[in-house]
Amino acid sequence: MKPDERAFAEALRAAHGGPFNPAKGRSPRELIPEIGINHKRAWYLLEKWAGRDWYDYGVTLDLGWITQKGWEEMANARTDLREIRFLLEPDGQHVYVYVEGQGDVPHICLGWHHQVFPHGKPMTEILADFIVTGDYLSAEQKRPPDFPIDLAAVVDQAVATMQPAVEAENSVAGHGLTVAIRTALAMCR
Repeated sequence: MKPDERAFAEALRAAHGGPFNPAKGRSPRELIPEIGINHKRAWYLLEKWAGRDWYDYGVTLDLGWITQKGWEEMANARTDLREIRFLLEPDGQHVYVYVEGQGDVPHICLGWHHQVFPHGKPMTEILADFIVTGDYLSAEQKRPPDFPIDLAAVVDQAVATMQPAVEAENSVAGHGLTVAIRTALAMCR
């Protein structure tokens, strides 16, 4: 489940207090504005859950309830981020994320996911925009390159690619970047 789907499921489970118990709590219609999920996304999730027999409704989709199967499986389905790799390449910062799942997690969510970000985008922004939001689950599935790779060649290529842009801003910073990368390489040997 993506983070917004997990939040919606947990809010619905908390509001109902148990399966087949819509009268006890609030309906999805009431929860949607409260948790801040897009209305169309919420309807898509309710339809998806209804197709899995996790959710049932009478006439109106957003006035339904969680089924026994949904109650059990929503509690068990989760994805776990196991590894993140950042690789500097000439075309950008390549981010690889390895995901494992438990419970009823779609196969497409599991394994390695990959996305390229522009050089210069801080890792904190990448982590906030890509990892925390769960967007990595919709990124293309692609394995990182097998290791070991020639680290010296990668460092030389990264320095050659990034150094002119950094030096244009500040020659001291460009020199510092080169020294830092080469020092890191020496420590890896």
